[in-house]
Amino acid sequence: LNGKPYLEPFEKHIGISHSKNFALFAYSDSVFGCDIEENDVRLLRVKNRFTSNRELSILAHFSPLDQLCILWTSKEAIYKLLGFSGVNWNVDCQLTEVIFPRLKFKLTWREKEIVLMCYLHKPFENVWISWAIIEEDE
Repeated sequence: LNGKPYLEPFEKHIGISHSKNFALFAYSDSVFGCDIEENDVRLLRVKNRFTSNRELSILAHFSPLDQLCILWTSKEAIYKLLGFSGVNWNVDCQLTEVIFPRLKFKLTWREKEIVLMCYLHKPFENVWISWAIIEEDE
């Protein structure tokens, strides 16, 4: 449905992701997006497409590759959750708060603001997993 994986008649939401050496399959009763990535120097070449210097400074206590991998997996999980195309990820989707392992993002899309939460997990050295959900109104 809309490019997202699904199983019939399974009444769970599922997510699938893979990296060079790892794969991820997750399911939940709630809608979510997920991603798994390994630190990769190629992120250095494309970092201006998906992050800002302000976001990197918020994560300054992590190594440069961890910073990029954290932001890449989080924004990829957000993309998989929402499926919006045409997002300028380094401008429209901004990291606003970190209470590790939770990251809060604000996505401005078609004059709407969507608050999203990403939850990080580091199962192995140089590997990050992120799950994204829409933050519910309090």
